[in-house]
Order: sequence, then C-alpha cells, then structure tokens
Amino acid sequence: IGYSKRSSRYKPSVMPIDEIHKIVERMIPDLTFQEALERTGRHLNISIAPAETHQRSRLLNAITSPNVYIREAVLASGAVPGVYPPVTLAAKDHLGEKQAYLPAEKWVDGSVSDDMPAKRLARLYGVNHYVVSQTNPHVIPFVTDSKRRQDTIGVWKDAGTKTARALVNASATTLEKPLSLSPALSRVTNLWLSVINQDYVGDINILPASRYFNPFRVLAFLTEKEIRNLVQAGERATWPKVEMIRIQTRISRTLDRILADLQRDHVLHVRGAPRRRPR
Repeated sequence: IGYSKRSSRYKPSVMPIDEIHKIVERMIPDLTFQEALERTGRHLNISIAPAETHQRSRLLNAITSPNVYIREAVLASGAVPGVYPPVTLAAKDHLGEKQAYLPAEKWVDGSVSDDMPAKRLARLYGVNHYVVSQTNPHVIPFVTDSKRRQDTIGVWKDAGTKTARALVNASATTLEKPLSLSPALSRVTNLWLSVINQDYVGDINILPASRYFNPFRVLAFLTEKEIRNLVQAGERATWPKVEMIRIQTRISRTLDRILADLQRDHVLHVRGAPRRRPR
C-alpha cells in the first residue's frame, strides 16, 4: 500500500477537459469583455497565443475585442499545448447572438509566447509600472526578483539562467536549418524559445516562497487542503510587498482622484450654467 501511494504521486494526473468546461461555466458569467467592464469598471486582459505559426499572439480586452466572450478566452488561455486542445473564440454579433470569432483560427495558452505583454499594456492603457504575480510552474524555478538585493546564491543562479538562455539560443540558431526539415519539431522548438526568451518580471514581483512543485500535479484536481495551502502561500508572499505597492502607486491614485474631481466640477458647472434661449 505504501509503495502504491508513493508511486501514484509520480503518475501524471490531468483534469479532463469536460470538467474544466463545467468549472469555467460555474465560476465565470457568460459575458463579453465590454459587458464585464460595464458591470465592474475593471479592465480584464487575457493573453492568448495562436495554435498555428501564421498568426500572432493577442491580448484580449474591452478595447481590442469588446464583443469576445470571456469564457472562451479563459479556456484558450488554459489550453496547454500538447495537453488540451486549442480553442475557438466566441463573440456576440450585431443581433446579440453568440457565434464563432475568427472560426478558422484556434488559440492556446498565451504564456508560451507573451506571458507578460508589457508593451501592449503600455500602448493601450499608458501603463509604465508593473506589479507582477508570477506563479507559472514552468517559469518560477528560473525567475528571481531582480529588484531585490540578492545573496551570493541568487547572483550565481541569475548568472546561470542567463548563460543557459544564451546557450539554448545559440544551439537553436545552429540547428535552425536541420530543424526546418520537420515542421512539427520546428514548431516545438520555436515554442520553447519563446518561453525561454520572455521577460517575466516587473517593477514589483510577487513570487511564491517555494519554487519547486510536483510536475505531475500541475494540471490535476486539487483537494480543499491543497487549495487552502496555495492561497495561504500567496498571501504570505504578498504581505511583504503591500506597503511597497501602496507607496509606488500613490502617484497614479492621486491622478485618478484629481481627474475625478475635475470631472465632477465640470458636470456641476455644466448643470449650473444658464441655458441660452432659442432665437
């Protein structure tokens, strides 16, 4: 029995796709990005990547894709290549009916090409400061908080990561022509190069204390105890950064308050202005 329990810990366990659909339907209202913005006042952004190489990754939100449904976008963002099938997006048409959005295209997890789309966020929202909570299992073992003062081990780890990245890129360049003979192998190589070459840190970084995990449990059902432990670990990683976030976001919060005051004064001025009589 003891051996069976130990061996089951190292067997891959993947949540069935139909169960994921049920969970998404239960937790996420069937709203478009625009409808969600109107209801909450919050700008939701979801990064997705194309299943084929002829398309570019996209950042879905109320500006770029207001009529796209959030549920399908979430399913696409969780479609891990090679594990779950790619997803076709859905959108609301001019009659209010749900239909396929770009029906010829399918989409997968955006972290494989653009996990932290900083440039797009800057262009769309004028963002120039990033608070990043990074929990992607294929990323956290290799990410360090570059804004913090590192100890000797951290410095060596950071140097080793950069060296490994350079070696992988050099090897890929050398093998580019042989790999091109196999489209499938070339696609997998490009995917991993995209993952390796991304920048996953921001100005303030919230990273879990434990960087290592059981890879066979990443896509498995989690028990209530496992979920509680993950939530608690997230809280403990966030608490030391709360004051830093408050201080570094003070300027933007002050600007928001000034703009709100100006808008209110303008409305009061318009309401109080004498109306001209029609001639």
